Amino acid sequence: MISLYGDSYVDDYVIDSTINPWTKQLGDVHNYGQCGTGTEYALSQLRSNGGNPVVFILGNSDRLPLHDLPPKHQVDISNSFYFNLNQPIHPDISNYVNTHREHIRYMYRCLSEYIKHRTEEVIAYLSYYSTLHSTRVIAIPTTPLATSLPRRLNHNLFSLYPYNLSEVSHNEYTAHTDPVSHGQMDYRQNHLSQCNHDILASNISRMLDGYVALEHEHTFLDGHSPNKYIYE
Repeated sequence: MISLYGDSYVDDYVIDSTINPWTKQLGDVHNYGQCGTGTEYALSQLRSNGGNPVVFILGNSDRLPLHDLPPKHQVDISNSFYFNLNQPIHPDISNYVNTHREHIRYMYRCLSEYIKHRTEEVIAYLSYYSTLHSTRVIAIPTTPLATSLPRRLNHNLFSLYPYNLSEVSHNEYTAHTDPVSHGQMDYRQNHLSQCNHDILASNISRMLDGYVALEHEHTFLDGHSPNKYIYE
């Protein structure tokens, strides 16, 4: 049984019942995805639950776990204190933020370099994890990698997915924006159209069987893509 870890690309909360999501197409799975969370949350779930094989979605490293903060609100803290977006604080955590505002600011200042390099460090850890536990692991980026160097970590138990999901999602549109920018909300189920849900599920099965992943579909939706990837 496959174990799934990650953020809103994985969370099986039903947004659109007409979509057959990639997570459901893999058969019986253990799904530990939680929308709004970051890489550290997914790692904590992996360490607690494990699994063989594992599909790990490399979420946003700027979404940090904070004491007494519900995991799904990590994105709200990040948007306000890391990206400095001019958005109202979610009412569920407004008291928390008001109490800890200066501490949160200080934390992000201290951890800015850590956040910048965290994704590549997690990729290295997952490659190591697969060897240590003799577990097949597929790591799927949600943002572009800074270099191609992490792909050198691929081996018989570990594979880095050849496409990042934010670009797959953006490139579904005939006109799309910078895949790392922030702005509108994308409320689609796991931020993908049905055809790319199908391809993602098929590619995971292919890679587990030792085959090459096929390219995703793109530029088939009219209009401008939303450019922020989270739903509540």
